[in-house]
Amino acid sequence: MNTESPKFYLMEETEEGDENARKVIKTIYGTENDEETEIITRYLRSTISKMTSKVPYSEAFCYGEKYRKASWLNVIHIVFHELTGINVIMLYSNTILANITKSAPFSARTGTIAIGAVNWISAMASIWIIKWFGRRPILIVGYFFIGVSHIAIGFLTIYKVNYGILAFMCCFIIGYQLSTGQIAWMYAAETCCDISLGVSLYTLWFTVFILLLVT
Repeated sequence: MNTESPKFYLMEETEEGDENARKVIKTIYGTENDEETEIITRYLRSTISKMTSKVPYSEAFCYGEKYRKASWLNVIHIVFHELTGINVIMLYSNTILANITKSAPFSARTGTIAIGAVNWISAMASIWIIKWFGRRPILIVGYFFIGVSHIAIGFLTIYKVNYGILAFMCCFIIGYQLSTGQIAWMYAAETCCDISLGVSLYTLWFTVFILLLVT
């Protein structure tokens, strides 16, 4: 099993590296034939830093058909990546749990420690998940899991089911870390040219800043 990203192998500029890149592409992008694999291979090769360092904003986001779709897709995905609410839970979990678990048999601090532990374990487990499954299936299943977790937390908060609230907060963390928590960064690095990668990261932190102001 190849463990590096396809772009890493392509940067080796060797026949072995190209072959390893194609194998990884078939796994993570689920290509159905050699033609699709070759199209993605050529595109990823065209986004290697030394080839795209001088691509301007206008070409990356407006006029360049080669880069435009990937640029906008990653900017939009980064926004949804942050709108999942991960920073709210990680930054304010102690306050959230203190407000909703006043009659619970566990303290807010205990709940926060549990969330932190689940977050760490899930982040470690994602190393293997992203090797064996494609980008699209991971994101689809992950966002579905995140959505279900949010809905469940809402209902359980209304009915004051304290253990259920904590359990689904942990489920949310698992869904996030095994999907968009890792894929958002990797997919942007794989498919963006330099300038659109920079805009994607700026969008991420700007979204975080706005969320901190309004939450």
